[in-house]
Amino acid sequence: MSRLLQCRSLLPVAWLLLAAPALLPPAAEAARPWRVLEDSFELAASNVRLPDRASGALQVLECDGCKAGRFGLADDARFSVAGEVVTYSELLTAFRGGRYRSVYVDVRRGVGEVSRVRIFP
Repeated sequence: MSRLLQCRSLLPVAWLLLAAPALLPPAAEAARPWRVLEDSFELAASNVRLPDRASGALQVLECDGCKAGRFGLADDARFSVAGEVVTYSELLTAFRGGRYRSVYVDVRRGVGEVSRVRIFP
């Protein structure tokens, strides 16, 4: 009788072991290479010009290790100041206040649109 109880108590474990491979992603899915969707840049605030409106283009000035250029802000772009999500108007006010030295800009690959702008002291 004790052997029968031991077998019954192992039954759920056996089912779990049999079902485990079905719960894992297929090997082909796991082996797929990463795809980069955005490029991120850290710039000094002195090397960035923000547009007056969120529909404008952000301008990066020539600097050591960076290439000058203009990048349009995406319609769904997001903005933050010191880690807090803000509107574009709030970002612009804080940026022009001069207290922020680092600007992080995320640009969508292939499109060249800015998806995020973050500033930090």
